Amino acid sequence: PVSVEVAAEQGTFSIENIEAGSYTLAATDAAGNTSSVTFSVVEAAEKLDVQISTDKTAYKAGETVELSVIANLDQIAPNGVMVFQVKIPFDSSKLEFVGVKEAVEGLWVDVTTTDEGTSVMSIYSDDTMGMAPFQGNDLGTYQFKLLDGVESDSNTLTVKADKEGTMVAVIDVDENGDAILETYKEYYLEEDAVSNTFMLDSVVPVIEGVVDGTEYGFGETINLKVTDAYLKTVVIDNGQS
Repeated sequence: PVSVEVAAEQGTFSIENIEAGSYTLAATDAAGNTSSVTFSVVEAAEKLDVQISTDKTAYKAGETVELSVIANLDQIAPNGVMVFQVKIPFDSSKLEFVGVKEAVEGLWVDVTTTDEGTSVMSIYSDDTMGMAPFQGNDLGTYQFKLLDGVESDSNTLTVKADKEGTMVAVIDVDENGDAILETYKEYYLEEDAVSNTFMLDSVVPVIEGVVDGTEYGFGETINLKVTDAYLKTVVIDNGQS
């Protein structure tokens, strides 16, 4: 715990060298009136970290894949970053970009197609001079449609943030708001940030051994087989509650 007491005539003071954590600063006068504020101290990160996740682990053709992106920007620069960019290439023969579901102010996104035919979603900050530094780790949630007829060797997909196109730039400013050039620093991904693996399932389960509408004798054994790469449940129901 940190405790600082100052005399009544002291209106300005500094708190230095306190550990990372959440704090409350309270001021009390002689009559017992109290005001308080909360603040946090965070440790500066040594490297850029981007995490990508999907809202589900399996999708059917035509369903929407929601992709959430977060980065440790607050840990890199608690006072905000000057500019950042995250590039996420994706296979446009399997996924179609639909749009932005959620994104905070100051985020921009566009989708382009490379000469090789790969589509790339770019998330970046508005680097217009005079804009306030971007703060926060949430880089938005984006929607893609899983296209019909998608096939792959493993029936799975991942999406990644490309280390070659992802970066963050940080620079401090003085009391007048002017940039201190000596503090400029860039951060890059050390390796691609890969999402969780999600499954593609465009084929309905195949039921074998039981012909639809067939009648069986009481006590007769019914042999059947249900095939699906991602079979979850098999329910036998006689329609009675």
